[in-house]
Amino acid sequence: MLTIRLHRIGKTNRPSFKIVVVDKRTAASSGKFHEQVGSLDRIDKQLKLNKEKIVHWMSKGAKPSGAVYNILVDQKIIEGKKAALHAQPKKKEGEDKPAAPAAQAKPEAQKPAQESADKAAAAPKEESKQEPKAEESKQEEAAKPAQKEEIAKDEGKED
Repeated sequence: MLTIRLHRIGKTNRPSFKIVVVDKRTAASSGKFHEQVGSLDRIDKQLKLNKEKIVHWMSKGAKPSGAVYNILVDQKIIEGKKAALHAQPKKKEGEDKPAAPAAQAKPEAQKPAQESADKAAAAPKEESKQEPKAEESKQEEAAKPAQKEEIAKDEGKED
């Protein structure tokens, strides 16, 4: 599969880039690319693109990398929204859903939430069904470390 991506050239602390068409599995620094379709110098703020070559390679199935995609959207060679390339913060365990700020909630919005909580407390039959499941999951979690230790012992014997 072909990709259009940046190939860094230039001196230390003075980066400049070639925009090249390369096989996705090939290392960017190898210098083995099919064709150069542009160049980018972020320090001097110079960008040169060969629109015809880019459109030609994309028609053959080449996909732009994230940074190149954003450059092509800026230059209106392709249409779409820019891709978010910044790193996302890692989620801690147990933080599957973002917490809703209680201070911003309207008092009217809190009433239905309280009513649903009251209804859940009024249904003891459902709670009794859920308790054994919670106990089973705790037992399964307790068994996981023991399984990991067994696997580690087995791997140590093979070496």
